[in-house]
Amino acid sequence: GEIYQSTEDLRDRIPMWRGNIRSLSCTPYLVLDYVPGSTAHALLDQESGCDARFLLRVAQQLFAALVELEDLGIVHRDIKPGNLIISDKGNAVIIDCGLAGYIDYPAGSRELTDHGAVLGTPAYMAPEHLIASYTPKSDLWALAAVMVELFLHRRIFAIKFPSSGAYDEMRRHKVASIKSIKAYQLCQRGLAPDIALMFKACLHEDPDHRQRFW
Repeated sequence: GEIYQSTEDLRDRIPMWRGNIRSLSCTPYLVLDYVPGSTAHALLDQESGCDARFLLRVAQQLFAALVELEDLGIVHRDIKPGNLIISDKGNAVIIDCGLAGYIDYPAGSRELTDHGAVLGTPAYMAPEHLIASYTPKSDLWALAAVMVELFLHRRIFAIKFPSSGAYDEMRRHKVASIKSIKAYQLCQRGLAPDIALMFKACLHEDPDHRQRFW
């Protein structure tokens, strides 16, 4: 296919409506806005951590975005550092809904991604997501995992994709990682105790014990 050398060329040739789905030779593809900025992945790779107040503002914007997705009946299924962008204007944005699924799968409809398949980035999958069970609270878990890593400025959940049948092992690793995170560690990075406990609650193994707080 044709290679566009710049964002301007791309904008001239394809309407950049957010979430626009098109088809080329019967192959569906997404056309998304270009968002200049840095990913959360890049923030994790910085030598020093970010200011807690800045990260709280980022968290507030991203949790609000998850609420909007839920209101649309969608679960993202691939919340991870590389899919979270802090734009040059200072706004936090969730990108890449290529693996998104319906919360309530409509009878007779067809998803672009396989319903019931284990899709996503294992390091940031909620425990239930590893067995292809997902809800908006799975996205909540994933976003809290990324934000906790940003606050502590270290990778906690990063592990390789397991071989077939190794999901029980990955689940145990995930639960152990959650238990290793202490609220006082988040407080040492500038979070108020109640906010630290809220982030911990978002990482609960049981989805029914997770509550969004923005």
